[in-house]
Amino acid sequence: MEDQVATVDIAAPQLALPTSCAVKFLGLFDGHGGAECARFAAEALPRLLRASDAFAQGKVAQALRKAFIDADDEFAATQEVSGTCALVALIGGGRMWLAHAGDSRAVLCTSETGEAVRLTEDHKPGEEEERRRLVQAGGDVVFGGACWRVTHKKTQMMLATSRSLGDTAFKMSWERAATEAQIEREIEMAAAGEVVIHTEAQPRAGHGALTT
Repeated sequence: MEDQVATVDIAAPQLALPTSCAVKFLGLFDGHGGAECARFAAEALPRLLRASDAFAQGKVAQALRKAFIDADDEFAATQEVSGTCALVALIGGGRMWLAHAGDSRAVLCTSETGEAVRLTEDHKPGEEEERRRLVQAGGDVVFGGACWRVTHKKTQMMLATSRSLGDTAFKMSWERAATEAQIEREIEMAAAGEVVIHTEAQPRAGHGALTT
């Protein structure tokens, strides 16, 4: 089974009221290409939040964003090839914070009418804003296997979600393609007589195209 769930109590007197209470971490991880990334994320995200200075200062959004990026970096170092969508909720002190990457959706059911309220927007390649962002980052959005998928010209790999944790081989191929495109542009500039100062590699695609 590629999917994982996590329910963890995190001591957070700066957030929870009364201060003796803990914040509840709820995580849903929809893995693909294997279970390794989903299992890793279920363990790593609560750990990274506990260790976060921003979280200790009550800066929850900043802490969640950094935890997602750091978890992606840590998993990349394992050289595993799987990936996962991630949906996280922190609940405490009468408040809830949400963070997600991918197409796992948070829905709130109201007590009065039983109405389902959508809380997150799916990160799908076919969505207009996501498509624009991916194309601007050098990717392509194609229809294949009954859904829209993200890819780029230097690979045959495709993903049905436009953001994820893991999927390191795909992200690294995107980084290489971006770097090669930059070098090609600078060669063209030099051939045209324009001055080229230096070549700077693009940020890893996991931090731009597929994770943030």
